[in-house]
Formats: sequence, structure tokens, C-alpha cells
Amino acid sequence: MPETTRVLSQAQIDEYALLSTDDNPLHVDPEFAARSAFGRTIAHGTIPCAVLLDLAETAAELTFPIVAEFKFTAPAFPGERLDFEVSAGAHERALDCRAASHGTPVVIGTVTYGE
Repeated sequence: MPETTRVLSQAQIDEYALLSTDDNPLHVDPEFAARSAFGRTIAHGTIPCAVLLDLAETAAELTFPIVAEFKFTAPAFPGERLDFEVSAGAHERALDCRAASHGTPVVIGTVTYGE
């Protein structure tokens, strides 16, 4: 099934914050984030979700998901390589995004399509 790799930059995260109006300092303020449990800024969880949905739709040649469910299991950091993979069933796709350096899942989920 389809796979892709992405490396999110802090500039991309900042742009997403402007577009989404989610300017939580964990995403956009390095000084604030340095004092957090993460030690640095983290990407918005919806960024990897968007990549996964795009992969699932491209693979299935389907464009209208009925249900999408995601579980955020670890942060995605700027500059970190993320590996995305989609596995197919008849009307459901398993979604997986992992940090390449240590294999930790960042986002996992499923998307279900109508018939």
C-alpha cells in the first residue's frame, strides 16, 4: 500500500498555525516549548492526519470518508522524519505515521469509506 515520508519544518508548522488559528505556544514558541515536557516545539497533530487521509484517498481512489478516527500517541517534532503508511481493507484503511528515527507511532487510526 502507499507510503511516503515527510520532514516538517518549524516554518511549515508556523504557517499551519496561521491558517488554522491554532497558535498554541507548544507549536510556535520555542522558548515556551523548551520549558514543556516535550523540550521543544511540536507539530499540530492534524498535520500528519491530513497526510494520512490524502494517502488513503489516493490509494483507494475514494474521496469521501464516512468515519475517520485518530489516536495521537507521540509528538512530531520539527526536523524529524515521519514515515506514513496506509494498509487497505475493502472499505477501511489502517493509517500509521511513525517517527523514523525510533519507530514510535505518532498517529495511528482508521478511515472508513462508503460502498
